[in-house]
Amino acid sequence: MRSKIFFLSLAATTLTLAAEPPTSERPLPTPGMGWSTYNFFISRHNEQLFHGTAEAFEKSGLRDAGYRFLRIDGGWWGDDSNRRHYYWTADGRYANGTAYRAGDPHVDPKNYPNGLKGLADHLHARGFKLGFYLSPALSMGSSGNFPGNKEPSVPSPVQGFALVEQHAKFVAESGVDHLFYDGYDWNREKGIEPYTRMFSALRAAAKQAGRPIAVSINSGWSARAPEWADEWRTGRDINGEWPVILECMSTLADPAPAGSGRWNNPDYLMAGFCSDIEAQSQMSVWCIAAAPLYLSHDFRVMDAWERYVVLNTEAIAVDQDAAGKPGRRVRREGAVEVWARELHDGRRAVVLLNRGDAPAAGSVTFQEIGLAAETAQVRDLWEHRNLGAFTKSFRDDAIPPHGCRFITIAPGDQPTPEPKPTWAPRPASKLSGTPLAGKGWTQRTTLPRKDDPLAALFDGDPKTGFWSYASPGQFIEMDFAEATTFDTVVLDLKGHGPHPWPQTAYAPRSAYRIEVSADGETFKSVAEETLGPKYGIARFKPVTARKLRIVLTATERTTTYGDDPTFHCREVYLFNSDAKQRE
Repeated sequence: MRSKIFFLSLAATTLTLAAEPPTSERPLPTPGMGWSTYNFFISRHNEQLFHGTAEAFEKSGLRDAGYRFLRIDGGWWGDDSNRRHYYWTADGRYANGTAYRAGDPHVDPKNYPNGLKGLADHLHARGFKLGFYLSPALSMGSSGNFPGNKEPSVPSPVQGFALVEQHAKFVAESGVDHLFYDGYDWNREKGIEPYTRMFSALRAAAKQAGRPIAVSINSGWSARAPEWADEWRTGRDINGEWPVILECMSTLADPAPAGSGRWNNPDYLMAGFCSDIEAQSQMSVWCIAAAPLYLSHDFRVMDAWERYVVLNTEAIAVDQDAAGKPGRRVRREGAVEVWARELHDGRRAVVLLNRGDAPAAGSVTFQEIGLAAETAQVRDLWEHRNLGAFTKSFRDDAIPPHGCRFITIAPGDQPTPEPKPTWAPRPASKLSGTPLAGKGWTQRTTLPRKDDPLAALFDGDPKTGFWSYASPGQFIEMDFAEATTFDTVVLDLKGHGPHPWPQTAYAPRSAYRIEVSADGETFKSVAEETLGPKYGIARFKPVTARKLRIVLTATERTTTYGDDPTFHCREVYLFNSDAKQRE
Protein backbone atom coordinates (compact mmCIF):
# COMPACT_ATOMS: atom_id res chain seq x y z
CA MET A 1 0.00 0.00 0.00
CA ARG A 2 1.69 3.15 -1.16
CA SER A 3 1.19 6.37 -3.16
CA LYS A 4 -0.34 9.72 -2.13
CA ILE A 5 3.08 10.59 -0.76
CA PHE A 6 3.67 13.82 1.13
CA PHE A 7 6.63 15.84 2.36
CA LEU A 8 8.01 16.48 5.82
CA SER A 9 10.26 19.16 7.19
CA LEU A 10 12.77 17.36 9.37
CA ALA A 11 14.77 20.44 10.21
CA ALA A 12 11.96 21.84 12.34
CA THR A 13 11.49 18.60 14.26
CA THR A 14 12.99 17.90 17.67
CA LEU A 15 13.10 14.23 18.56
CA THR A 16 13.63 12.66 21.96
CA LEU A 17 14.76 9.07 21.54
CA ALA A 18 16.78 6.63 23.55
CA ALA A 19 20.46 6.39 22.69
CA GLU A 20 20.96 4.14 19.70
CA PRO A 21 23.13 1.02 19.88
CA PRO A 22 26.28 0.70 17.76
CA THR A 23 25.90 -0.27 14.13
CA SER A 24 26.75 -3.92 14.78
CA GLU A 25 23.70 -4.17 17.11
CA ARG A 26 21.23 -2.37 14.85
CA PRO A 27 18.55 -4.37 13.03
CA LEU A 28 20.05 -3.67 9.59
CA PRO A 29 23.84 -3.38 9.85
CA THR A 30 23.82 -3.80 6.06
CA PRO A 31 20.98 -2.94 3.65
CA GLY A 32 17.92 -5.15 3.88
CA MET A 33 17.29 -7.82 1.24
CA GLY A 34 14.10 -9.72 0.57
CA TRP A 35 10.68 -9.81 -1.05
CA SER A 36 7.27 -8.14 -0.67
CA THR A 37 3.72 -9.00 -1.69
CA TYR A 38 3.15 -5.47 -3.02
CA ASN A 39 3.35 -5.73 -6.81
CA PHE A 40 1.58 -9.02 -7.49
CA PHE A 41 -0.11 -10.18 -4.32
CA ILE A 42 -1.20 -7.00 -2.54
CA SER A 43 -4.69 -8.30 -1.67
CA ARG A 44 -4.41 -12.01 -2.40
CA HIS A 45 -1.59 -13.26 -0.24
CA ASN A 46 -1.88 -15.97 2.37
CA GLU A 47 0.12 -18.40 4.45
CA GLN A 48 0.51 -20.85 1.55
CA LEU A 49 2.02 -18.16 -0.68
CA PHE A 50 4.69 -17.46 1.91
CA HIS A 51 5.46 -21.13 2.35
CA GLY A 52 5.80 -21.52 -1.43
CA THR A 53 7.91 -18.40 -1.79
CA ALA A 54 10.23 -19.53 1.00
CA GLU A 55 10.67 -22.88 -0.74
CA ALA A 56 11.37 -21.16 -4.08
CA PHE A 57 13.92 -18.84 -2.45
CA GLU A 58 15.68 -21.82 -0.90
CA LYS A 59 15.84 -23.83 -4.13
CA SER A 60 16.90 -20.88 -6.30
CA GLY A 61 19.69 -19.73 -3.98
CA LEU A 62 18.01 -16.40 -3.17
CA ARG A 63 17.93 -17.13 0.57
CA ASP A 64 21.60 -18.03 0.73
CA ALA A 65 22.46 -14.92 -1.31
CA GLY A 66 20.88 -12.79 1.43
CA TYR A 67 17.22 -12.34 0.42
CA ARG A 68 15.73 -13.25 3.78
CA PHE A 69 13.00 -10.72 4.63
CA LEU A 70 9.62 -11.95 3.32
CA ARG A 71 7.21 -9.06 3.82
CA ILE A 72 3.42 -8.85 4.01
CA ASP A 73 2.28 -5.56 2.51
CA GLY A 74 -1.35 -4.35 2.74
CA GLY A 75 -4.32 -6.66 2.35
CA TRP A 76 -3.77 -8.71 5.51
CA TRP A 77 -7.11 -7.43 6.89
CA GLY A 78 -9.17 -9.59 4.53
CA ASP A 79 -12.42 -8.69 2.82
CA ASP A 80 -15.75 -9.95 4.15
CA SER A 81 -18.68 -8.91 1.92
CA ASN A 82 -16.63 -5.93 0.71
CA ARG A 83 -16.18 -4.63 4.25
CA ARG A 84 -12.58 -4.64 5.42
CA HIS A 85 -11.85 -5.42 9.07
CA TYR A 86 -8.71 -3.70 10.28
CA TYR A 87 -9.08 -4.20 14.04
CA TRP A 88 -10.26 -6.72 16.56
CA THR A 89 -13.09 -4.84 18.26
CA ALA A 90 -13.15 -6.45 21.71
CA ASP A 91 -10.78 -8.05 24.19
CA GLY A 92 -10.67 -11.80 24.42
CA ARG A 93 -11.53 -12.57 20.81
CA TYR A 94 -9.92 -15.81 19.67
CA ALA A 95 -8.82 -17.05 16.27
CA ASN A 96 -7.06 -20.35 15.77
CA GLY A 97 -6.10 -20.57 19.41
CA THR A 98 -4.73 -17.03 19.69
CA ALA A 99 -6.28 -14.37 21.91
CA TYR A 100 -6.46 -10.78 20.66
CA ARG A 101 -6.91 -7.44 22.35
CA ALA A 102 -9.32 -4.77 21.18
CA GLY A 103 -7.40 -2.68 18.66
CA ASP A 104 -4.99 -5.42 17.55
CA PRO A 105 -4.62 -5.67 13.74
CA HIS A 106 -7.20 -8.07 12.30
CA VAL A 107 -4.97 -10.40 10.29
CA ASP A 108 -7.55 -12.42 8.38
CA PRO A 109 -7.73 -15.87 10.04
CA LYS A 110 -8.91 -17.45 6.79
CA ASN A 111 -5.73 -16.49 4.98
CA TYR A 112 -3.42 -16.91 7.96
CA PRO A 113 -4.86 -19.81 9.98
CA ASN A 114 -1.78 -19.96 12.20
CA GLY A 115 -1.62 -16.22 12.71
CA LEU A 116 1.42 -14.03 12.24
CA LYS A 117 3.23 -15.87 15.02
CA GLY A 118 2.74 -19.22 13.33
CA LEU A 119 4.00 -17.84 10.02
CA ALA A 120 6.97 -16.17 11.71
CA ASP A 121 7.93 -19.41 13.44
CA HIS A 122 7.74 -21.30 10.14
CA LEU A 123 9.91 -18.74 8.32
CA HIS A 124 12.43 -18.47 11.16
CA ALA A 125 12.90 -22.25 11.11
CA ARG A 126 13.78 -22.00 7.40
CA GLY A 127 16.24 -19.14 7.81
CA PHE A 128 13.91 -16.27 6.82
CA LYS A 129 12.52 -13.21 8.60
CA LEU A 130 8.96 -11.90 8.52
CA GLY A 131 7.96 -8.37 7.51
CA PHE A 132 4.59 -6.73 8.23
CA TYR A 133 2.76 -3.60 7.08
CA LEU A 134 1.10 -0.88 9.17
CA SER A 135 0.37 2.79 8.66
CA PRO A 136 0.13 5.80 10.99
CA ALA A 137 -3.60 6.02 10.24
CA LEU A 138 -4.14 2.43 11.38
CA SER A 139 -2.01 3.01 14.45
CA MET A 140 -4.01 6.11 15.33
CA GLY A 141 -7.30 4.22 15.18
CA SER A 142 -8.67 5.52 11.86
CA SER A 143 -8.87 3.38 8.73
CA GLY A 144 -11.91 4.42 6.72
CA ASN A 145 -9.88 6.16 3.98
CA PHE A 146 -8.00 3.11 2.70
CA PRO A 147 -8.31 2.55 -1.08
CA GLY A 148 -10.90 -0.04 -2.01
CA ASN A 149 -13.22 0.50 0.95
CA LYS A 150 -16.85 0.20 -0.13
CA GLU A 151 -17.99 0.85 3.43
CA PRO A 152 -16.14 2.67 6.20
CA SER A 153 -14.33 0.31 8.50
CA VAL A 154 -15.28 0.39 12.16
CA PRO A 155 -12.75 2.61 13.98
CA SER A 156 -10.57 1.00 16.57
CA PRO A 157 -11.95 1.06 20.11
CA VAL A 158 -8.48 2.21 21.13
CA GLN A 159 -7.40 5.58 19.76
CA GLY A 160 -4.31 7.75 19.51
CA PHE A 161 -0.82 7.05 20.75
CA ALA A 162 -1.96 4.30 23.09
CA LEU A 163 -2.76 2.28 19.96
CA VAL A 164 0.69 3.02 18.53
CA GLU A 165 2.20 1.45 21.66
CA GLN A 166 -0.19 -1.50 21.40
CA HIS A 167 0.67 -2.12 17.75
CA ALA A 168 4.37 -2.07 18.55
CA LYS A 169 3.78 -4.77 21.17
CA PHE A 170 1.65 -6.75 18.73
CA VAL A 171 4.43 -6.68 16.12
CA ALA A 172 7.03 -7.83 18.66
CA GLU A 173 4.82 -10.55 20.17
CA SER A 174 3.93 -11.87 16.69
CA GLY A 175 7.55 -12.61 15.80
CA VAL A 176 7.74 -9.89 13.13
CA ASP A 177 11.31 -8.84 12.22
CA HIS A 178 10.63 -5.90 9.90
CA LEU A 179 7.86 -3.29 10.06
CA PHE A 180 6.98 -1.25 6.96
CA TYR A 181 5.30 1.87 8.36
CA ASP A 182 3.73 3.49 5.32
CA GLY A 183 2.35 7.00 5.62
CA TYR A 184 0.59 7.31 2.28
CA ASP A 185 -2.63 8.14 4.15
CA TRP A 186 -1.11 10.34 6.85
CA ASN A 187 -0.52 13.78 5.40
CA ARG A 188 1.95 16.46 6.42
CA GLU A 189 -0.63 18.46 8.36
CA LYS A 190 -1.20 15.53 10.70
CA GLY A 191 2.44 15.59 11.82
CA ILE A 192 5.24 13.11 12.26
CA GLU A 193 4.65 12.12 15.87
CA PRO A 194 3.16 8.69 14.99
CA TYR A 195 6.45 7.81 13.26
CA THR A 196 8.64 8.86 16.16
CA ARG A 197 6.33 7.20 18.67
CA MET A 198 6.27 3.95 16.71
CA PHE A 199 10.04 3.94 16.33
CA SER A 200 10.59 4.41 20.08
CA ALA A 201 7.83 1.97 21.05
CA LEU A 202 9.11 -0.70 18.69
CA ARG A 203 12.67 -0.32 19.96
CA ALA A 204 11.38 -0.86 23.50
CA ALA A 205 9.22 -3.82 22.45
CA ALA A 206 12.11 -5.38 20.56
CA LYS A 207 14.37 -5.04 23.58
CA GLN A 208 11.77 -6.77 25.74
CA ALA A 209 11.39 -9.50 23.11
CA GLY A 210 15.15 -9.97 22.99
CA ARG A 211 15.55 -9.60 19.24
CA PRO A 212 15.97 -6.73 16.76
CA ILE A 213 13.04 -5.38 14.72
CA ALA A 214 13.75 -3.10 11.75
CA VAL A 215 11.59 -0.09 10.88
CA SER A 216 11.14 1.00 7.26
CA ILE A 217 9.09 4.13 6.57
CA ASN A 218 7.49 5.91 3.65
CA SER A 219 6.84 9.36 5.02
CA GLY A 220 7.59 11.54 2.03
CA TRP A 221 9.74 11.45 -1.07
CA SER A 222 12.35 13.85 0.26
CA ALA A 223 12.38 12.70 3.89
CA ARG A 224 15.69 11.41 5.25
CA ALA A 225 15.09 9.96 8.68
CA PRO A 226 18.10 8.31 10.32
CA GLU A 227 16.80 9.39 13.74
CA TRP A 228 13.56 7.40 13.51
CA ALA A 229 13.91 4.67 10.90
CA ASP A 230 16.32 2.00 9.67
CA GLU A 231 15.21 2.49 6.05
CA TRP A 232 13.34 5.37 4.44
CA ARG A 233 11.87 5.77 0.99
CA THR A 234 13.61 8.42 -1.08
CA GLY A 235 11.39 8.68 -4.15
CA ARG A 236 8.16 7.90 -5.93
CA ASP A 237 6.70 4.44 -6.31
CA ILE A 238 8.86 2.67 -8.87
CA ASN A 239 7.72 0.70 -11.90
CA GLY A 240 9.39 -0.96 -14.90
CA GLU A 241 9.50 2.15 -17.11
CA TRP A 242 13.07 3.40 -17.68
CA PRO A 243 12.31 7.10 -16.97
CA VAL A 244 10.76 6.13 -13.63
CA ILE A 245 13.74 3.94 -12.73
CA LEU A 246 16.05 6.87 -13.53
CA GLU A 247 13.95 9.22 -11.40
CA CYS A 248 14.21 6.91 -8.40
CA MET A 249 17.89 6.37 -9.13
CA SER A 250 18.55 10.11 -9.04
CA THR A 251 17.39 10.26 -5.41
CA LEU A 252 20.53 8.27 -4.54
CA ALA A 253 22.98 10.70 -6.11
CA ASP A 254 23.70 12.30 -2.71
CA PRO A 255 23.19 9.56 -0.10
CA ALA A 256 23.84 11.52 3.11
CA PRO A 257 22.92 10.79 5.89
CA ALA A 258 22.69 7.08 5.04
CA GLY A 259 25.11 4.40 6.22
CA SER A 260 26.02 2.88 9.57
CA GLY A 261 22.80 0.89 9.84
CA ARG A 262 20.54 3.50 8.19
CA TRP A 263 19.69 3.17 4.50
CA ASN A 264 18.15 5.13 1.65
CA ASN A 265 15.43 3.02 0.03
CA PRO A 266 14.63 3.95 -3.62
CA ASP A 267 12.04 1.12 -3.84
CA TYR A 268 11.93 -2.32 -5.41
CA LEU A 269 14.24 -3.99 -7.91
CA MET A 270 12.46 -4.20 -11.26
CA ALA A 271 14.00 -7.42 -12.63
CA GLY A 272 10.98 -9.11 -14.18
CA PHE A 273 9.28 -5.80 -15.06
CA CYS A 274 11.85 -3.93 -17.18
CA SER A 275 14.24 -5.03 -19.93
CA ASP A 276 17.14 -7.32 -19.11
CA ILE A 277 19.78 -4.64 -19.61
CA GLU A 278 17.80 -2.11 -17.56
CA ALA A 279 17.54 -4.64 -14.73
CA GLN A 280 21.34 -4.97 -14.75
CA SER A 281 21.77 -1.20 -14.60
CA GLN A 282 19.30 -0.76 -11.76
CA MET A 283 20.87 -3.58 -9.74
CA SER A 284 24.32 -2.04 -10.27
CA VAL A 285 23.40 1.45 -9.07
CA TRP A 286 21.36 0.14 -6.13
CA CYS A 287 24.46 -1.81 -5.01
CA ILE A 288 26.76 1.18 -5.44
CA ALA A 289 24.38 3.29 -3.34
CA ALA A 290 24.03 0.66 -0.58
CA ALA A 291 20.27 0.54 -1.20
CA PRO A 292 18.04 -2.24 0.14
CA LEU A 293 17.44 -5.01 -2.40
CA TYR A 294 13.78 -5.98 -2.32
CA LEU A 295 11.96 -8.02 -4.96
CA SER A 296 8.22 -7.90 -5.53
CA HIS A 297 6.80 -10.35 -8.00
CA ASP A 298 6.10 -14.04 -8.24
CA PHE A 299 9.56 -15.50 -7.77
CA ARG A 300 8.17 -18.99 -7.53
CA VAL A 301 8.61 -18.77 -11.30
CA MET A 302 11.86 -17.05 -12.30
CA ASP A 303 13.54 -17.15 -15.70
CA ALA A 304 17.28 -17.52 -16.27
CA TRP A 305 17.93 -13.83 -16.86
CA GLU A 306 16.10 -12.68 -13.73
CA ARG A 307 18.11 -15.23 -11.76
CA TYR A 308 21.31 -13.97 -13.37
CA VAL A 309 20.56 -10.37 -12.31
CA VAL A 310 19.29 -10.80 -8.76
CA LEU A 311 21.75 -13.60 -7.92
CA ASN A 312 24.86 -11.69 -8.96
CA THR A 313 26.72 -12.39 -5.73
CA GLU A 314 29.63 -10.13 -6.71
CA ALA A 315 27.19 -7.23 -7.03
CA ILE A 316 25.47 -8.21 -3.78
CA ALA A 317 28.86 -8.20 -2.01
CA VAL A 318 29.23 -4.55 -3.00
CA ASP A 319 25.74 -3.73 -1.70
CA GLN A 320 26.43 -5.54 1.58
CA ASP A 321 29.99 -4.27 2.03
CA ALA A 322 30.98 -4.23 5.69
CA ALA A 323 32.18 -0.61 5.62
CA GLY A 324 28.59 0.54 5.09
CA LYS A 325 29.61 3.62 3.09
CA PRO A 326 27.03 4.40 0.40
CA GLY A 327 28.41 5.47 -2.95
CA ARG A 328 27.27 8.45 -4.94
CA ARG A 329 27.22 9.95 -8.40
CA VAL A 330 30.67 11.38 -9.06
CA ARG A 331 30.15 12.94 -12.46
CA ARG A 332 27.65 13.25 -15.28
CA GLU A 333 28.59 14.07 -18.88
CA GLY A 334 25.80 13.95 -21.42
CA ALA A 335 23.97 10.65 -21.11
CA VAL A 336 26.76 8.94 -19.12
CA GLU A 337 27.04 8.99 -15.34
CA VAL A 338 29.90 7.82 -13.13
CA TRP A 339 28.91 6.32 -9.77
CA ALA A 340 31.53 5.18 -7.24
CA ARG A 341 31.76 3.64 -3.78
CA GLU A 342 34.65 2.96 -1.40
CA LEU A 343 34.73 -0.63 -0.12
CA HIS A 344 36.09 -1.91 3.19
CA ASP A 345 39.34 -3.21 1.68
CA GLY A 346 40.25 -0.02 -0.17
CA ARG A 347 38.87 -1.04 -3.55
CA ARG A 348 36.43 1.16 -5.39
CA ALA A 349 33.23 -0.09 -7.00
CA VAL A 350 32.29 1.93 -10.08
CA VAL A 351 29.30 2.04 -12.41
CA LEU A 352 29.51 3.73 -15.81
CA LEU A 353 25.82 4.22 -16.62
CA ASN A 354 24.37 5.13 -20.01
CA ARG A 355 20.99 6.78 -19.43
CA GLY A 356 20.50 7.45 -23.13
CA ASP A 357 18.95 5.66 -26.08
CA ALA A 358 22.15 5.26 -28.13
CA PRO A 359 25.53 3.60 -27.42
CA ALA A 360 27.91 5.89 -25.55
CA ALA A 361 31.48 6.05 -24.22
CA GLY A 362 32.24 6.46 -20.53
CA SER A 363 35.39 6.71 -18.45
CA VAL A 364 36.57 7.14 -14.88
CA THR A 365 39.91 8.39 -13.59
CA PHE A 366 41.45 6.86 -10.51
CA GLN A 367 41.97 10.31 -9.04
CA GLU A 368 38.31 11.33 -9.12
CA ILE A 369 37.31 8.27 -7.08
CA GLY A 370 40.00 8.81 -4.47
CA LEU A 371 42.65 6.34 -5.62
CA ALA A 372 46.19 7.68 -5.53
CA ALA A 373 47.65 4.62 -7.27
CA GLU A 374 49.10 4.99 -10.76
CA THR A 375 48.19 1.39 -11.66
CA ALA A 376 45.10 -0.57 -10.66
CA GLN A 377 43.44 -3.88 -11.39
CA VAL A 378 39.94 -3.83 -12.89
CA ARG A 379 37.33 -6.57 -12.60
CA ASP A 380 33.98 -6.71 -14.43
CA LEU A 381 31.19 -7.77 -12.05
CA TRP A 382 28.71 -8.78 -14.77
CA GLU A 383 31.16 -10.70 -16.92
CA HIS A 384 32.78 -12.09 -13.75
CA ARG A 385 36.31 -11.76 -15.05
CA ASN A 386 39.44 -9.74 -14.44
CA LEU A 387 40.14 -7.17 -17.17
CA GLY A 388 43.77 -6.64 -16.18
CA ALA A 389 45.90 -3.67 -15.16
CA PHE A 390 45.04 -0.09 -16.17
CA THR A 391 46.96 3.13 -15.73
CA LYS A 392 45.30 6.24 -14.26
CA SER A 393 41.86 5.55 -15.76
CA PHE A 394 39.40 3.06 -17.24
CA ARG A 395 37.29 3.61 -20.35
CA ASP A 396 34.50 1.80 -22.17
CA ASP A 397 33.75 3.09 -25.67
CA ALA A 398 30.52 1.13 -26.23
CA ILE A 399 28.15 1.17 -23.27
CA PRO A 400 24.79 0.02 -24.67
CA PRO A 401 21.63 2.13 -24.37
CA HIS A 402 20.20 1.95 -20.84
CA GLY A 403 23.17 -0.25 -19.96
CA CYS A 404 26.21 0.05 -17.74
CA ARG A 405 29.69 -1.23 -16.91
CA PHE A 406 29.96 -2.38 -13.29
CA ILE A 407 33.55 -2.82 -12.16
CA THR A 408 35.80 -2.88 -9.13
CA ILE A 409 39.15 -1.08 -9.17
CA ALA A 410 41.88 -2.34 -6.84
CA PRO A 411 45.11 -0.31 -6.47
CA GLY A 412 48.35 -2.13 -7.26
CA ASP A 413 49.87 -4.27 -9.97
CA GLN A 414 48.86 -7.67 -8.59
CA PRO A 415 45.89 -9.40 -10.27
CA THR A 416 42.64 -9.43 -8.30
CA PRO A 417 42.09 -12.87 -6.70
CA GLU A 418 39.29 -14.77 -8.41
CA PRO A 419 36.35 -15.22 -6.00
CA LYS A 420 34.58 -18.53 -5.59
CA PRO A 421 31.89 -18.60 -8.32
CA THR A 422 28.58 -18.49 -6.42
CA TRP A 423 26.70 -16.31 -8.89
CA ALA A 424 24.06 -17.47 -11.36
CA PRO A 425 25.43 -18.15 -14.86
CA ARG A 426 24.81 -15.71 -17.69
CA PRO A 427 21.98 -17.06 -19.87
CA ALA A 428 22.74 -18.18 -23.38
CA SER A 429 21.31 -16.24 -26.31
CA LYS A 430 17.55 -16.75 -26.35
CA LEU A 431 17.11 -17.07 -30.11
CA SER A 432 18.96 -16.51 -33.33
CA GLY A 433 17.82 -15.75 -36.83
CA THR A 434 15.31 -13.42 -38.45
CA PRO A 435 11.57 -13.61 -37.72
CA LEU A 436 9.24 -14.45 -40.56
CA ALA A 437 7.78 -11.48 -42.41
CA GLY A 438 4.16 -10.75 -41.51
CA LYS A 439 3.11 -9.05 -44.75
CA GLY A 440 -0.27 -10.18 -45.99
CA TRP A 441 -1.19 -11.89 -42.73
CA THR A 442 -4.65 -11.20 -41.34
CA GLN A 443 -5.84 -11.51 -37.75
CA ARG A 444 -8.94 -11.97 -35.67
CA THR A 445 -9.55 -12.43 -31.94
CA THR A 446 -12.25 -13.42 -29.49
CA LEU A 447 -10.70 -11.15 -26.85
CA PRO A 448 -12.53 -7.88 -26.12
CA ARG A 449 -11.09 -5.12 -28.29
CA LYS A 450 -9.26 -2.16 -26.78
CA ASP A 451 -8.02 1.04 -28.44
CA ASP A 452 -5.03 -0.42 -30.30
CA PRO A 453 -5.70 -2.50 -33.44
CA LEU A 454 -5.04 -6.22 -33.30
CA ALA A 455 -2.71 -5.88 -36.31
CA ALA A 456 -0.26 -4.04 -34.04
CA LEU A 457 0.75 -7.44 -32.67
CA PHE A 458 2.16 -8.52 -36.02
CA ASP A 459 3.37 -5.32 -37.69
CA GLY A 460 7.03 -5.64 -36.65
CA ASP A 461 6.88 -2.41 -34.66
CA PRO A 462 7.52 -3.04 -30.93
CA LYS A 463 6.26 0.46 -30.07
CA THR A 464 2.70 -0.66 -30.77
CA GLY A 465 0.75 -3.36 -29.06
CA PHE A 466 -2.59 -4.84 -28.08
CA TRP A 467 -4.27 -4.54 -24.68
CA SER A 468 -7.32 -6.51 -23.65
CA TYR A 469 -9.13 -8.16 -20.80
CA ALA A 470 -9.17 -11.90 -21.30
CA SER A 471 -10.79 -15.11 -20.16
CA PRO A 472 -9.69 -18.72 -20.51
CA GLY A 473 -10.50 -20.13 -23.94
CA GLN A 474 -10.31 -16.83 -25.79
CA PHE A 475 -7.74 -16.67 -28.55
CA ILE A 476 -5.89 -14.64 -31.15
CA GLU A 477 -5.80 -16.13 -34.64
CA MET A 478 -3.44 -15.39 -37.51
CA ASP A 479 -4.08 -16.36 -41.16
CA PHE A 480 -0.88 -16.55 -43.26
CA ALA A 481 -2.82 -16.82 -46.56
CA GLU A 482 -0.49 -19.66 -47.60
CA ALA A 483 1.32 -22.62 -46.10
CA THR A 484 4.05 -21.39 -43.75
CA THR A 485 6.68 -23.40 -41.87
CA PHE A 486 7.78 -22.34 -38.37
CA ASP A 487 8.95 -23.87 -35.09
CA THR A 488 8.97 -20.97 -32.58
CA VAL A 489 6.46 -18.35 -31.42
CA VAL A 490 7.75 -15.39 -29.43
CA LEU A 491 5.49 -13.02 -27.48
CA ASP A 492 7.37 -9.79 -26.75
CA LEU A 493 5.73 -7.89 -23.92
CA LYS A 494 7.76 -4.78 -23.41
CA GLY A 495 9.32 -3.60 -26.64
CA HIS A 496 12.74 -2.80 -25.14
CA GLY A 497 16.14 -3.42 -26.68
CA PRO A 498 17.05 -5.34 -29.82
CA HIS A 499 14.28 -7.39 -31.28
CA PRO A 500 12.85 -9.95 -31.52
CA TRP A 501 14.13 -10.92 -28.07
CA PRO A 502 11.22 -11.09 -25.61
CA GLN A 503 11.57 -8.82 -22.60
CA THR A 504 10.13 -9.03 -19.14
CA ALA A 505 7.20 -6.80 -18.32
CA TYR A 506 4.50 -5.93 -15.84
CA ALA A 507 2.21 -8.55 -17.28
CA PRO A 508 -0.20 -11.25 -16.20
CA ARG A 509 0.73 -14.64 -14.95
CA SER A 510 -0.76 -16.72 -17.72
CA ALA A 511 -0.90 -20.08 -19.38
CA TYR A 512 -1.46 -20.35 -23.10
CA ARG A 513 -1.54 -22.92 -25.88
CA ILE A 514 -0.22 -22.73 -29.45
CA GLU A 515 -2.57 -24.32 -32.01
CA VAL A 516 -2.05 -24.65 -35.77
CA SER A 517 -4.25 -25.57 -38.75
CA ALA A 518 -3.08 -26.83 -42.12
CA ASP A 519 -6.52 -26.58 -43.78
CA GLY A 520 -7.64 -23.42 -41.99
CA GLU A 521 -10.46 -25.20 -40.15
CA THR A 522 -9.12 -28.06 -38.01
CA PHE A 523 -6.66 -27.03 -35.27
CA LYS A 524 -4.22 -29.09 -33.24
CA SER A 525 -2.07 -28.15 -30.24
CA VAL A 526 1.71 -28.05 -30.72
CA ALA A 527 2.84 -26.38 -27.49
CA GLU A 528 1.58 -25.32 -24.06
CA GLU A 529 3.34 -22.81 -21.86
CA THR A 530 2.88 -21.68 -18.27
CA LEU A 531 5.19 -18.79 -17.47
CA GLY A 532 5.70 -16.50 -14.52
CA PRO A 533 4.94 -12.78 -14.75
CA LYS A 534 5.62 -12.78 -18.49
CA TYR A 535 5.01 -14.42 -21.80
CA GLY A 536 8.01 -15.64 -23.71
CA ILE A 537 9.07 -18.35 -26.10
CA ALA A 538 7.14 -21.43 -27.27
CA ARG A 539 9.30 -23.94 -29.17
CA PHE A 540 8.09 -27.09 -30.93
CA LYS A 541 8.91 -29.39 -33.83
CA PRO A 542 8.65 -27.64 -37.23
CA VAL A 543 5.08 -27.41 -38.53
CA THR A 544 3.63 -26.23 -41.84
CA ALA A 545 0.30 -24.49 -41.37
CA ARG A 546 -2.12 -21.96 -42.83
CA LYS A 547 -3.33 -20.59 -39.48
CA LEU A 548 -2.00 -20.08 -35.96
CA ARG A 549 -3.93 -19.57 -32.74
CA ILE A 550 -2.67 -18.34 -29.37
CA VAL A 551 -5.26 -19.67 -26.91
CA LEU A 552 -5.31 -18.38 -23.33
CA THR A 553 -5.88 -21.25 -20.92
CA ALA A 554 -5.58 -19.42 -17.57
CA THR A 555 -5.17 -15.81 -16.53
CA GLU A 556 -4.74 -13.67 -13.45
CA ARG A 557 -4.99 -9.90 -13.43
CA THR A 558 -1.74 -8.04 -12.95
CA THR A 559 -3.10 -6.31 -9.83
CA THR A 560 -6.32 -6.16 -7.86
CA TYR A 561 -7.08 -2.55 -8.75
CA GLY A 562 -9.10 -3.40 -11.87
CA ASP A 563 -7.60 -1.01 -14.43
CA ASP A 564 -4.86 -3.27 -15.74
CA PRO A 565 -5.43 -5.45 -18.81
CA THR A 566 -5.02 -9.17 -18.44
CA PHE A 567 -3.40 -9.40 -21.86
CA HIS A 568 -0.77 -6.86 -22.89
CA CYS A 569 1.60 -7.71 -25.70
CA ARG A 570 3.75 -5.51 -27.92
CA GLU A 571 4.62 -7.92 -30.70
CA VAL A 572 4.36 -11.55 -31.82
CA TYR A 573 7.18 -13.09 -33.85
CA LEU A 574 7.36 -16.40 -35.69
CA PHE A 575 10.66 -18.16 -36.40
CA ASN A 576 11.67 -20.91 -38.73
CA SER A 577 14.92 -21.30 -36.83
CA ASP A 578 16.06 -24.61 -38.35
CA ALA A 579 15.35 -23.76 -41.98
CA LYS A 580 19.00 -23.77 -43.03
CA GLN A 581 19.63 -27.15 -41.44
CA ARG A 582 16.60 -28.60 -43.24
CA GLU A 583 17.54 -27.26 -46.68
